[in-house]
Amino acid sequence: MGHLKFCLEYAIKSKETLGGVFHAIKLHFGSEHDKQLLEVLGSAYQFRNKYIAHQEHATVTKDLAREQLAEWTTALRLLYEGSAPLTAGRA
Repeated sequence: MGHLKFCLEYAIKSKETLGGVFHAIKLHFGSEHDKQLLEVLGSAYQFRNKYIAHQEHATVTKDLAREQLAEWTTALRLLYEGSAPLTAGRA
């Protein structure tokens, strides 16, 4: 999740023009669709850090869990919608 978030942020917000992998990131990320994904992903990323990965809080309220499930589902839908269709011979 962190790598995807970095790529989206770099492509959308960075004014630097670097070569190599950074050029590829700018080339393949940063569309309007990616801006929407970054917004949703930001919320899911914060929740993950607070409640799952670092457990700053011991419990999650039912309402917050329900809200975050919707955010994560939206993120997955946006990832699916933005993905390239598979071609024959590619698994």
